[in-house]
Amino acid sequence: PRRRLEPVVADRASVAAEVARATALEGHPYLESRGLARATLASQRFRGTWLRDGSPHGNVIFPHCDEQGLCGFEVKNHGFTGFAKGGSKGIWSSKVAASDERLVIAESAIDALSYHQVNPHPKARYVSIAGAQNGKQAALLESAISWMRAGSIVVAATDRDKAGDAYAERIAELCAKHPHVKYERHAPALGKDWNDHLQALRSHRRSLAPELVQQRGLER
Repeated sequence: PRRRLEPVVADRASVAAEVARATALEGHPYLESRGLARATLASQRFRGTWLRDGSPHGNVIFPHCDEQGLCGFEVKNHGFTGFAKGGSKGIWSSKVAASDERLVIAESAIDALSYHQVNPHPKARYVSIAGAQNGKQAALLESAISWMRAGSIVVAATDRDKAGDAYAERIAELCAKHPHVKYERHAPALGKDWNDHLQALRSHRRSLAPELVQQRGLER
């Protein structure tokens, strides 16, 4: 016997209502446990691009948009990852500015935030695809690339694995169709993704702290 599969029904109104009930904050315990600093989370580039939902769990949500506007959101918390019921994946985006000259494409919003914290750039904007890429997302990414200023750099900040390399190749192909931009591949050196890299750096700094304190004759 096989269970009958129910069709997925898009419900933009429900998605919009959930996002409207969410709250923009300067920090969140889950995101901070992933190594993201409040200075990053509350920065002008990212504040409002992630929210705390209205559930008792206080989940983090990352809104996604497509060519028609808000279409869904990622849901994250300790030990949990999901997506909006009735929503569909588009792309998550940081805030943008007309003066931006760098577009960083990551596999998740947390990786995009982590990349920024490790490699801050005042004129960089960020987008993510939230995992496996669908056909609609390829068109959305190409649109994001096409809108960049002439001479801009598009960075494929995807994972350091087979799937991440494949995503990077697709991004390179999209950039080749728009010669006004330059393409770069930035893979994390520590761990599989950019959040792994960020957390590895933090752990290394913490391990060095006692030695530095002793060398300088300071009290902790």
